Amino acid sequence: MNAASPQPTVAPDLTSWLLKLQELGKQTLAKAENPRLLSATDRDKLIDGLVSDFRWAIKAQLAFISPIPEQTATDQEEDLYKVAAVCVDKFRSDHWQKGDDGARDEALTSPEEGAKLTPLSEIHPQTMKWLWLGRIPLGKITVLAGDPGLGKSFLTLDMAARVTTGGQWPDGAPACDGNVILVSAEDDAADTIRPRLDALGADVSRVHILESIRDRSGERGFNLASDTARLEAAIAKIGNVRLVVIDPISAFLGNTDSHKNSDVRALLAPLAKMAATLGVAIVCVTHLSKSAADPLNRLSGSIAFGATARAAWLVSRDPERHERRLMLTLKNNLALEPDGLAFAIQVNEQGSPVVAWEQAPVTITAIEHLRELRDQAEKARHEMPIEE
Repeated sequence: MNAASPQPTVAPDLTSWLLKLQELGKQTLAKAENPRLLSATDRDKLIDGLVSDFRWAIKAQLAFISPIPEQTATDQEEDLYKVAAVCVDKFRSDHWQKGDDGARDEALTSPEEGAKLTPLSEIHPQTMKWLWLGRIPLGKITVLAGDPGLGKSFLTLDMAARVTTGGQWPDGAPACDGNVILVSAEDDAADTIRPRLDALGADVSRVHILESIRDRSGERGFNLASDTARLEAAIAKIGNVRLVVIDPISAFLGNTDSHKNSDVRALLAPLAKMAATLGVAIVCVTHLSKSAADPLNRLSGSIAFGATARAAWLVSRDPERHERRLMLTLKNNLALEPDGLAFAIQVNEQGSPVVAWEQAPVTITAIEHLRELRDQAEKARHEMPIEE
């Protein structure tokens, strides 16, 4: 008899492994003899204790979390603390939000009552990771804003193509290789999204369209107010997802009042936490609305959209060249503000539209550009002939 050929070892997916680790953390905390009292314990102590449990599980090669993906010691330590923080915060929230007066009383009489202060020496520094270096961070929400018809959706497809092929960004930075999920309400997958991605050279086997949500009532549209956990599960199922595009975000708010800051923050908080836990870049497309001195305040809806995002970009038309588009920084909390970029939607040799980037950087700022547009509009208004 021929000896059986050894089965190839499949490299474990980091995203799936982090979700397994999160489940292990939930189970560990759930075994507490007195969860009410434990929920009132100092948060950092709980996190440190859970990280110690994670380290033991990794060292023991615990079956539930095996196989363990290869990482540097620093990256693994950062991930352990991220997952532990998510588990602890969820545990504390669950036990305090159930109206458990016992837990509240114990916390109020504990020596830890009062303001929570943490020495920076106990905060574990983490290295910032990027989908697009200096422009679109991993683990955060980024906003892409502009008036209708300027190519914002096309721009996100160009991003998807570069991520699925692990190519280069227009400024020469290496793209982060991975899978992509598109949550789109405006473009048809068959006659618009797929042809455009083909023309852009994307690996379309790595691009997934979130078409609908199935639940007990049947099939319905995706809703950020109720379906973030389902999106998280889909990301884990696909594995190695690095980019999620929500286009436009206003189409997926459900009954949330998009102009009410508290409602929008409550809606985006789970999305931001999911991005941080899984290390996924979330790019939300939106429109510009009201005029304001600060261009960030021109984002459609509540200012919470711009406040929650760690990076925001403006897509606008060059007033001197109708076909030219500018991509300018509105906000970047995590890096020095980079120069802007310019692109145009052109037709390739096969007759398909593609994004053509300019190599030279754009040095005008978003504030300067919007002021220029405003001044031109004001001048045109005054020069209009008055009908008698």
